[in-house]
Amino acid sequence: MTVTHGGSLDSLQVEVEVLHSYVGDLLITLQKDGRSTVLFDGEGLEDGVIPEVIQTTAFAGVEFAGTWALRIVDRFEADEGKLVEWALSPTLR
Repeated sequence: MTVTHGGSLDSLQVEVEVLHSYVGDLLITLQKDGRSTVLFDGEGLEDGVIPEVIQTTAFAGVEFAGTWALRIVDRFEADEGKLVEWALSPTLR
């Protein structure tokens, strides 16, 4: 996702909608400019849901404008799933 408006981040709200048959297989990370943070790690979850809204301060001080990547790893390939949508809502300094 490319963001064109900027400002220095205080925190970031990430909205994620993922459909998957077993969320315990999933690892979701957010990346920008060589930085990465884990938003969700379902390893070991027997039953669970991915939060629809995840708040992070891992990018505090980083410029909001630029290219952001949401990475989803399915650690067990027998299941199926899809990313429905995602969005970023910043709180700027």
